[in-house]
Amino acid sequence: MKKLLLAILLFPTLNFAQEKISTSEEEYKYLTEGLKIQQQTGTDLKSGYELEKIKEVNSNGFIINYSYFNHISSNETRALSIILTKEKDKKDKVVYLCLPIDNSDLFKRFCEETDKLGLSMKMYFDYSIYMMLSKAINKIKNK
Repeated sequence: MKKLLLAILLFPTLNFAQEKISTSEEEYKYLTEGLKIQQQTGTDLKSGYELEKIKEVNSNGFIINYSYFNHISSNETRALSIILTKEKDKKDKVVYLCLPIDNSDLFKRFCEETDKLGLSMKMYFDYSIYMMLSKAINKIKNK
């Protein structure tokens, strides 16, 4: 069910007149590993790409940031970047996820990564997905 909800969330960003858009292994790896390094070191975002913020969800010590990962020259959304932060007294726990577009192997990996989230982080992540879906449906249907 959550997989379907995530697909619906990305649906408005797809343009069916274009060629098939699919998240690459390199893009997936960047959003799950490279983005963390980039943010820790203050270096620039991957060349040729931009993060377009969609929403930040704050609830009970959790912050979840959703952003489109856009390829600038092709004007395509290549994936959805999700950064989950659990605020702690000493050191925050931060998890970087990538919801790929039209790549079943990477989607399986995304699902495996979300299954590894701790119980409370998974609960708030699921909550935020449902909230985002509700807003996406409202935006699509009630233009």
